[in-house]
Amino acid sequence: MINYTNDKLFHRDESGAFTQEMALIADNTVILTLVINEQIMVERIGQTWRIKPVVLARQPLEQMMYAWQQSTATTIAIEGELNEKKAINARVIIAGEEKPYLLSLYPTVDKLIVYNHNKKRWLALPLAIYYQLLPQEVLASLLQG
Repeated sequence: MINYTNDKLFHRDESGAFTQEMALIADNTVILTLVINEQIMVERIGQTWRIKPVVLARQPLEQMMYAWQQSTATTIAIEGELNEKKAINARVIIAGEEKPYLLSLYPTVDKLIVYNHNKKRWLALPLAIYYQLLPQEVLASLLQG
C-alpha cells in the first residue's frame, strides 16, 4: 500500500529516485504582479493584464500569464553549479501573500530549470514551457535592456 501511494504521489526519474510534481506558482493563487529581471512588469488590472514596456499584444500576454499560473514542474536535485549571471529572475506578487515568490529560471539544452527561492527547491519543466512563460518578444526585450 505504501509503495502504491508513493508511486501515485511521486514519480521516478531516470535514476529511479522519487520526484514530486508541484505547481510553479502555488495552486489556487491570484498573481497580482510579475516582474522579470526588474525590466518587465506585468500587472493585473481587473480581469486583464498590462505589461510595461509594451512588448506583447493582449492575447499573447493572457497566454503567458496563463502559463505562469498553470505550469507544473518536477522537483529535482541539482548537481554542480548553474551560471547565476545567465538566470532570468522573476518576482511574483500573489494576492494575500506577504512575501513575493522569487524564482530563477535557467534554460538548458533540453529543459528549463527553476529555483524556487521561497521553498528552496529545484524544479524542471519541459523546454517548451520556457517559451510560454517568456515568449520571444519578452526575451528580446530582456536582451535589449
